[in-house]
Amino acid sequence: MKAIGFRLVTIPAGTVELRDARSGSSREVTLRPFKIGQTQVTWADWGRGFDDADTPGPSPKAPAHPVTWFDAVQWCNEASATAGLRPAYQLRGREFTWDVSADGFRLPTEAEWEWSCRAGTRDPTYGALSDIAWTASDQVAGPQDVARRVQGGPRACGRAWRASRTRLVGGS
Repeated sequence: MKAIGFRLVTIPAGTVELRDARSGSSREVTLRPFKIGQTQVTWADWGRGFDDADTPGPSPKAPAHPVTWFDAVQWCNEASATAGLRPAYQLRGREFTWDVSADGFRLPTEAEWEWSCRAGTRDPTYGALSDIAWTASDQVAGPQDVARRVQGGPRACGRAWRASRTRLVGGS
């Protein structure tokens, strides 16, 4: 298996409550342990996943953005192939199938994403946003390089929304 350069962390099993503000409903989801990227996929990771040294972003350490969901799924498959893993998705145009038995990289489910962002807490974040995320009050232009805020959980909060979709799970 070829290493492609990003670090996965193991998230322990747990239960997370997902809420739907539109309907006022909520449900609990029980999760098994899983692995997820310690940070969002950066432009450098994006280039390695596609086996391409060119990184189109402003900084190799910035989260890859904006990317579509389909771009992210294609990246997961390419990164899996580069690492010698079986891709998690089969794509046919704009339709896909997720092979849950594949050992390749994939996007996290909504519940996995929420659970990893909470880093073992019941709260939506694992600390004060001013300590763990870039917000409008920081007066910075655009997404910042990953992992530049306080250490804690898998640094998930305060990133570009679309970049958040390119965090990945898998790769045993």
